[in-house]
Amino acid sequence: MKIYGVLVNLALMFLVVNVQAADVYRCKSESGGVVFQQKACNDDQVSGNSSQHIAWRKLRVMTSEGLSILSSLGADVPSIKACKVKMKDYRHRLDDLKPLMTKIVYSHPHLAKSYGYLYECSVCKTSAEAFCRSSNASLREAMKTLVEF
Repeated sequence: MKIYGVLVNLALMFLVVNVQAADVYRCKSESGGVVFQQKACNDDQVSGNSSQHIAWRKLRVMTSEGLSILSSLGADVPSIKACKVKMKDYRHRLDDLKPLMTKIVYSHPHLAKSYGYLYECSVCKTSAEAFCRSSNASLREAMKTLVEF
């Protein structure tokens, strides 16, 4: 009987060791309730009206727009010129976010990181897409602190 207990304990130990922790996100459901999920919340699932929540939503939009602009960038001169025209307006809108970002730079470093990446995302070269993706990654990290448990 002792051997059986030892074997059961060993089996349970192996199970516990092999269990991996997964990120869990608390998001708003379509009906307005709360839903827990293993994938990041969609933009419309992150609720809140604080400066941090507003910044998060604006940075998500800016990240998507940056990727959209860069998707039409090619090696030809006309596409580079078109990108530069669009990015000029994009950078102005980034500059407009500066007052909001200075309020939260110390309290939410992932949002500040995302904002910094977006300036690099606004350069019309192929490497800029990597900065847009880095901005998205920082926003996913910021989301973890913005959702309330």
